[in-house]
Amino acid sequence: MILLKPKKNFERWAYVVIDNYTSGTPLSEDYLVEQTDKFIQCHAKRLYDSIHKILNASKQETKDKHYEKACFEYGVLVDVKKYANKPQKYAINRAIDDFIAAENCYLHPNIKTTDALSQKKRNKEEFWEGVAIVEMIELFSNDLFKKK
Repeated sequence: MILLKPKKNFERWAYVVIDNYTSGTPLSEDYLVEQTDKFIQCHAKRLYDSIHKILNASKQETKDKHYEKACFEYGVLVDVKKYANKPQKYAINRAIDDFIAAENCYLHPNIKTTDALSQKKRNKEEFWEGVAIVEMIELFSNDLFKKK
């Protein structure tokens, strides 16, 4: 059995990042990188939306629902990480870190120390930094692929 590096196996990579991919379709690495960018942007945005709703919802039922969505998006981003390039991995790592911080707030809601409050403030700042990173990747990747 020959093991290939994830980025060299275009078929498997395409199945992960392209909806309704059919086997045998010609693929290029540039196209897959572009599709990976779009895939990461979409799922990171969904993760950040869920994180925002977890931290700001007043009803526990709403928090539970969005926590489940965030867990799913977290898993998707972890799965696609092996196909990502360096800037994409950075955006994924930021989203994962933000999810872990939100998960701590969700799992331990009764901790009201100054550390927890300052952590929530840092989470809010990091959330907007993460959103900005995703937007920057979108802008730069669009510029990069338009020039070619």
